[in-house]
Amino acid sequence: MKGLLVWLQLAWPLHGPPALTGSYGEIRGTTFHTGIDLSVGEKIGTVPVLAAGNGYVYRIRVSHTGFGKVVYVRHRNGLVTVYGHLSHFAPKGETIVRALQAAQHRFEVEKYLSPTDWIVKAGDTLGWAGNSGYSFGPHLHFEVRGSDERTLPPLAYLPPREDTQPPVFFRVVVVPLRATSLREGWSERTRLRLRQVKVSSSERLYV
Repeated sequence: MKGLLVWLQLAWPLHGPPALTGSYGEIRGTTFHTGIDLSVGEKIGTVPVLAAGNGYVYRIRVSHTGFGKVVYVRHRNGLVTVYGHLSHFAPKGETIVRALQAAQHRFEVEKYLSPTDWIVKAGDTLGWAGNSGYSFGPHLHFEVRGSDERTLPPLAYLPPREDTQPPVFFRVVVVPLRATSLREGWSERTRLRLRQVKVSSSERLYV
C-alpha cells in the first residue's frame, strides 16, 4: 500500500461477509468519519467482535458519549485498531472495567494496559457489538490508526470486499461556477431529486 506509513494485513473484525453502513472520510456534521461502520443486523450483545490481528489491548474505555465501550489494540509496528460502541467486553475486559468502576465509584472509566495485561491473537473475541456511546443503532465502529494515532483508511488493510451493488442516487446539487452562470434562469444552487426509471446489472437510469 504505497504512501501509507505502516502496513499490516488485518482480518475483518466480524464473522461472515462484511456489510458496510458507514465509510471512512464521509462528512458527519462538521467532522469527517474516522473509521468504517459495520452492520450487526440490529443485534445487541450477541455478535462477537474479533481482534483484527495479533497484538495486545493497550487501552479500554467506558463512556456515555463518543465510542461508548471501546477497545484499542496495538499491533506490531505500532499500528492500532479501534472497536467502538460495544455492548460489553470479553471476560478479561469486564473484570478490568468493573474493578475500576468499583474503585472509582463511577460508570465512566479508562485504563491504559501494559503489553502483557491482555494479549490477543487475530480472531480472539474482544467483546460483543452494541449501541453504547454516541450511536444511533447497533453497529461496530472500526478504525485503523498509525503509531502517531492518526487515522488511516481501514479498507487498505482489510481483505478485498467485492462490491456487486451499484450506487443509488436520490438527488444531485447543481452549483453555479460563476456569478453569471444560470440554470433555467436561476443563478442559485439548486437541488434536483432523481427518479430511477431503469435498473439492470450494468446500469441505472435516472430522470
